[in-house]
Amino acid sequence: MGSHHSLVITGTQVTAWFRGLATPWEDRMLAPLPLFHVFGIYSAFGVALMDHLTMVLILNPRDVKNVVETIRDFKVATMAVSPTMLIAMLNYPDLKPDDLKSLRRTGSGAA
Repeated sequence: MGSHHSLVITGTQVTAWFRGLATPWEDRMLAPLPLFHVFGIYSAFGVALMDHLTMVLILNPRDVKNVVETIRDFKVATMAVSPTMLIAMLNYPDLKPDDLKSLRRTGSGAA
């Protein structure tokens, strides 16, 4: 069962792994994940909370075009994503090298 304590602990653990890669209060995080799923709430919301990141939400997390455009337009630095979405993004025919240049860390799970 999830709790506030486990949310904070998970966020603290993940931010410790990637210490120094985020700029608190400035960076943005994208999580094209359902926030009712354990990966969405813990790995996305927990990390954004503990790293003081602005969380960017999108209406349809399965829309690859929108995910890529959101990363580019909002200069997303951190992303939590499913392996399926990551593969879809890398195979997206209109993907340009500059579209993902703001990303500094990406976590994947919930397969």
